[in-house]
Amino acid sequence: MATDEPTDLLTGDGLPAVLTVDEVAGLLRVNRKTVYAAVAQGAIPGVVRVGGTIRVCRDAVLAWLAGEGRVSSSRRDP
Repeated sequence: MATDEPTDLLTGDGLPAVLTVDEVAGLLRVNRKTVYAAVAQGAIPGVVRVGGTIRVCRDAVLAWLAGEGRVSSSRRDP
């Protein structure tokens, strides 16, 4: 099964444990600039800065997408 199948994206099959900004952008189907902006706002969970790079924990992003992770405070309903 190809990694672009929806079931693969939800289970993380084929994704490394630590994702790059480009991989997160591909997973979310957004531009990498959108990912950088979301990271700066604290909207994406599991972000780790290593040297001058940003890495994101796959499991944290998948849980967030499944609705099991934290919700950004800027996105909460009043």
